[in-house]
Amino acid sequence: MQTITSYIHHIQQQSNNTQAKQLFAEYEAFPIPTKRLEDWKFKDTQDWFTSLYTFTPPSKITQQQLDAAIESLQFDALLVFENGLYHDSFSRPNSIASAITNDFESDIPHCTNKFDCASLIGAQSGAAIHVAAKHEKQHVLIVSFFHGEQSYSLQKNRIYVHADSHIIITELQISLSNEPIRINHNVSIKCMQKSSCEYTSVQHLGSKTELIQTISCLQEQESTCTISNFPISGAYVRTNVYVDKIAPHSHTFLHGFFFPAAQEHFETYVEAIHNAPECETHQLYQSIAKDNGIGVFSGKLHVAREAQKTNTTQNNKNILLSKTAKIHSKPQLEIYADDVSCTHGSTTGQIDNEALWYMQTRGISRDAATKLLLEGFITDVISKVSNESVKNIIMKALENKL
Repeated sequence: MQTITSYIHHIQQQSNNTQAKQLFAEYEAFPIPTKRLEDWKFKDTQDWFTSLYTFTPPSKITQQQLDAAIESLQFDALLVFENGLYHDSFSRPNSIASAITNDFESDIPHCTNKFDCASLIGAQSGAAIHVAAKHEKQHVLIVSFFHGEQSYSLQKNRIYVHADSHIIITELQISLSNEPIRINHNVSIKCMQKSSCEYTSVQHLGSKTELIQTISCLQEQESTCTISNFPISGAYVRTNVYVDKIAPHSHTFLHGFFFPAAQEHFETYVEAIHNAPECETHQLYQSIAKDNGIGVFSGKLHVAREAQKTNTTQNNKNILLSKTAKIHSKPQLEIYADDVSCTHGSTTGQIDNEALWYMQTRGISRDAATKLLLEGFITDVISKVSNESVKNIIMKALENKL
């Protein structure tokens, strides 16, 4: 067993790649995220770097477990990972989806914090998806399993969507045990001219599993990127989403829904940077919290001086089902251009008593009426997922938590 720092230092020393050494220097320079930092004030992660971990637990997954995970899903290619390592025998790749060993791509954005650097250096495997120019839309399914006691998994996925091509990608992250597990995950998407990518991430994690993931997207002219995130369960799930728009007429749609219950703690941090004119970004994030669940949403829209005629919306809606549940919301606009349309809003409250009363007068019990209202609330975001089979498994999982 060893710490994450000693583990990635060992990998960096074994590599002849100059960028690996540069990334490790960045890793060393970044501070350990603690509650003293504004964007980490709700969760201290210092022990992620000081505790001892197992990095390569023996294989455990079975065909039955995989079949249960993908039973109702429709897809064109399947990539299976176990504790961050590619599982060839269970995967069904095609010409656009494959597995890779550790590499360092020069066009991947630099890391933004210590976790990013660790995953970029330490991940031994990940998905490589190259969508050729003018390729018809396909659905690639990535299933990542995690298990082991006091284990630490690192994984990175790379998605390159070339000009005039289209892709749908769904990633399921699943715990196979309730032992303490930590996951550091990195996804990088590059959308080239007139391309589109829809990436959906769903987490079914154990009560002692913690995950920190970063999803970043670089967009060129007239590209479209849709990123959705749904943490269904887990002790702590934090998702960082970064979008960088470097050319005009790029479109971005960012969605998410989290439902912390019991002692669960879910966080979503979103930043969209507009560096080119006539682009648009639309954010819709919603949540329900009950018991002692904690949810955090922080969204930032940055509009540079040259990004005139930008159109953005940011909407965050939350419902509390108990007095002890907490939702923290922080929508932000940072605008330096003067010819823009940028709006944001956030609401947090209880379920609508007038709507409940109205439904009860029509013969619907209070419990049934509450469930119907919450299901309708959930549907607002789930409807943004285009693949019906993926939409159905997310909706079913969230309904089960009600």
